[in-house]
Amino acid sequence: MSLNGKIWALAIFVLVGSGALTWSAKSRPAPHPAPAARGSAGEISATGKIEALKEASIRAKGGGRILKWLKTEGEWAKEGELVLLLDHDAEKAALLEAEAEVFQTEARHKRIKILHAQKVASDQESDDAEGAFRLARARRDKAAAALAERNMKAPFSGKILKTYLEPGESIEARGESPLFVIGDIRTLRVRAEIDELDIERIAAGNSAVVLPDAYPGREVPGKVVSMSGILGRRRLRSDDPKERLDGKVLEVLIELQTEEGLRPGLSAEVRIKGNGK
Repeated sequence: MSLNGKIWALAIFVLVGSGALTWSAKSRPAPHPAPAARGSAGEISATGKIEALKEASIRAKGGGRILKWLKTEGEWAKEGELVLLLDHDAEKAALLEAEAEVFQTEARHKRIKILHAQKVASDQESDDAEGAFRLARARRDKAAAALAERNMKAPFSGKILKTYLEPGESIEARGESPLFVIGDIRTLRVRAEIDELDIERIAAGNSAVVLPDAYPGREVPGKVVSMSGILGRRRLRSDDPKERLDGKVLEVLIELQTEEGLRPGLSAEVRIKGNGK
């Protein structure tokens, strides 16, 4: 091959190689953007549960039998209103006996007081009569309180969420099982658990969106109203396989702006607008 031929062959080789390098660079996929750093603005996802503003499980202090329900599930009860009446024959009899004792000791105390003023009764007799009268009144007050406890009243205004047992059924003497559950549902809130890695991006007043599991596609607006002062272990679980189960969490309360159709106990996904640094 002549010198000119060698030069042309070398030029063609260089051009082909340069084109291959250019094609390789263009065909290589672009790198993925780096993930956002911790503390940047964005949504914080969490698992939560809807609950009433106030909720209480009411138990009896002693055993007995269900006599009558004055309020049923779904009804509203005002604070101090009678909800359930338990059998009270024994307590009523004890109160009548205590009242009779008060009547007797009071009459004797009055007589001794007059005799003591006339120097007929001694100081000891006067003191004994007064002590017996006071003890009788204390026993009467105790019997009256025991009778009042058989009238189960609403501790605050709320809706009767659940009742247990029917009239005629007996309750345990230790009173460990609840008789009814009452809740103030005029305002509902969500108790959510925030991963410890996200707590620097959340504060009271942050807006939030709650997605109840029972209502696919529904988004309920809300806002963070309070945050726990201490971290704890996770108690709520989601279906996300990437969820950290061994990390600490911070409980936050989110007040809902609407409660239509929602009920305490529903699970929900929570998305909170995070703060930027």
